[in-house]
Amino acid sequence: MGGKYFDPPPPGNPMADAMAAQTPDQIADPLLRSFRQFADDQGEDRLALSAFARAAKNALSPSDLAGLRAHTLVVAGARDELAGDPQQLATLMPDARAVALPGCDHFSTIPHASFKATVFDFLDGELD
Repeated sequence: MGGKYFDPPPPGNPMADAMAAQTPDQIADPLLRSFRQFADDQGEDRLALSAFARAAKNALSPSDLAGLRAHTLVVAGARDELAGDPQQLATLMPDARAVALPGCDHFSTIPHASFKATVFDFLDGELD
């Protein structure tokens, strides 16, 4: 996630609705349709994801993040319009490092080799 973590949520619960839709063709928003297609491609339980989306709220406040004492890595794709700038989120934590992966969007960040290398480098520094 990035700087958009604390943005107000959209009205209703479009993510939950997208996961509960009978088919991806019923989802008008291209981003939500992409999330649904990804869940289907991964064989995820879309109804469980829908229930989670209905129950999930921002569990952390900016003051919660300010109280973190753990070294933290915040990673997002540089083209990830959903997550936003990871630096905005990292600045709320006293010991966080932000990395924006060039050329990556929300869906291409996690499987990207640069993401894995960034995480391994971070963990290597933590485990020394």
